[in-house]
Amino acid sequence: MLGINKSNQKKTVEWSKEDKCYVGSIPGWIGKCCHGDDKKKVYNELCQIVEEWIGIYTKDGLTLPSTTEKDWEIWDNEIRVDSETGRLNFLINEALQKQKRGLLRNL
Repeated sequence: MLGINKSNQKKTVEWSKEDKCYVGSIPGWIGKCCHGDDKKKVYNELCQIVEEWIGIYTKDGLTLPSTTEKDWEIWDNEIRVDSETGRLNFLINEALQKQKRGLLRNL
């Protein structure tokens, strides 16, 4: 189950076969941080943990990590544009040079 709180931090609650319970986490920021037998209770606890961490970050003047899918869309678009405009050609050239020198193996 995925949800997004008011800070746009993605919350994940999944059943863990290994732990035999639900486990809550914030991908890319807070690892596995709560667990339990009731999915809704784990989600509510996760919401509380996130809000506490947001409070800590705010109090300390820190920027919240961004874990939204929107960021991935932005990054994907930047890579596409950079590729289309030739800004990433240096990577291809570097790989070709290394290949000529026998520094790359074939996959």
